[in-house]
Amino acid sequence: MSAQALTATRTGSGPLLALAATQGLSAAGDLVTLTALIVGLQARDGGPLLVTLLIVASLLPGILIGPAVSHLMDRFDAGTVLKTGLLARALLVLVLSFTTDTVLVLALFLGASAVSVMENPAILTLAPAVKPEDMETLKVYARLALFRNLGAIAGPVAAGVFIAAGSVQLALILDAVSSLILAAVVHIARLRSSTGIDQGPDPVPDANWTGRNGVGRLLQSGVGASVWMLALAILFTAALPVAQAQFLLKDLAIGPALYGAVLATYAAGRLGASLLSSLVTVPARATTLLTAACLLMGAALASAALVPVGPVVVVSFFLAGAANTQQVLSIRTIVHDATPQARLGTTFTALGAVNNTATLIGVIAGGAIVGIVSGTTGLLFAGAGTIAAVLVVGLVRSGRQ
Repeated sequence: MSAQALTATRTGSGPLLALAATQGLSAAGDLVTLTALIVGLQARDGGPLLVTLLIVASLLPGILIGPAVSHLMDRFDAGTVLKTGLLARALLVLVLSFTTDTVLVLALFLGASAVSVMENPAILTLAPAVKPEDMETLKVYARLALFRNLGAIAGPVAAGVFIAAGSVQLALILDAVSSLILAAVVHIARLRSSTGIDQGPDPVPDANWTGRNGVGRLLQSGVGASVWMLALAILFTAALPVAQAQFLLKDLAIGPALYGAVLATYAAGRLGASLLSSLVTVPARATTLLTAACLLMGAALASAALVPVGPVVVVSFFLAGAANTQQVLSIRTIVHDATPQARLGTTFTALGAVNNTATLIGVIAGGAIVGIVSGTTGLLFAGAGTIAAVLVVGLVRSGRQ
């Protein structure tokens, strides 16, 4: 990208809006497909097992493939990588929409997840190129998170409308069409990064970020303590989806309508935090905000388990959602500020692999605890464990200093 083109993108908010819209519609499309397939597979024999396999299929590519191909983000323009992934996903989901065989459904969904591995890192890598000069890094990622959270709410709603109308197939076709539209938006808006452009076969290496072992280098880098803190917190909070369902529907015995309303408060917390962060400058370091967010998440979940009263539970889930958004924004800002621009793609892919691995382990462990004991215990495990993770990392960090 020329200096003139890069300056043009940084002086206006149009490219940032296009990128944020891409993030939001992409999140909505992903959840349309995931929700539609969950509903479809749940109705078949062995539904719970099939749904578990579906969730695993959504996480595995980021763990196994992401680190191996992350160097592509350092060699090629992130906009091109994003368009290619969107087009490939559109094709696979379109084929998936006409598939009924269970094995093929899972295989095609795994393929769609695999080609989407670089999608989020590509969007995050494009962020510096579309960042207005007078906007802080945290606010840029907050803007992206705001649209992503809007998409996370709209996606399941859209899927529900199509499913209620009796057509899972139409929901999948909607996702495929949205991917094609997004690829066109990226092309028309000329969203490009300076990473990988006119740099030859490999960018000039940096001592801390060279090589393809992005995960190992990320964990051993100067931001390693923050990455470890979040990963350990995720090990516990990943139990939330399983624990909250058991906690609300079985332990508290609330109806489906109230269950949906409580889940909506979590989404509202995420949305509110991203909106606030995109508008207000917080006078604190990103590392401090990350620590505070992890502690808030743990305290909120533990409070809901210890005081299972309606208002407390609602407020707790709202605060947990807000804390989740702040965790995401803080870690992205920390990593962004410590990473050479030529390594942003590799590093964000590595960060995704670390978090996906922690999520996968946490889902399995949390599901076992909930199945053996109760949803309340699982929720307490998630909250207390998150607080313990923060304290352990803090003690280790203090000892090294």
